Amino acid sequence: DEPKIESFSTMSSNDLQAAPVFEESLRQLVKLKAPVSSTHRQSYVISKKLSIISEYSKGISGSGILAVSRKHGISPGTVRGWISKKAELMEAARPGRNTSRSRLVGGGRKPWNELLEEELRGWIQRKNAL
Repeated sequence: DEPKIESFSTMSSNDLQAAPVFEESLRQLVKLKAPVSSTHRQSYVISKKLSIISEYSKGISGSGILAVSRKHGISPGTVRGWISKKAELMEAARPGRNTSRSRLVGGGRKPWNELLEEELRGWIQRKNAL
């Protein structure tokens, strides 16, 4: 019992008049069914992280982790992680340091094979020198 698909040549004049409306409805339906990301990954520079966690005050109503995270639209776990790394963030934000960084030194994925990474880096540098 699959639906019958007609070509425009076999459709009646009433069907042809309804076709643009159907086409637009189909476009709208496809837009609604398109995968929509519920979260957008956002990166924050170290100074912004420090600014956000400076609003946190333990035990004071309205300035806890949940309140701060809601105010800025950030996951409470993210804010909690920044609070636990506050000393490292403060060190990274010292004068003379790159303030536009969003990761701490040593952050990110570690190389699978350090020797292989060094060999690859050298090969790329030799190729670029040509």
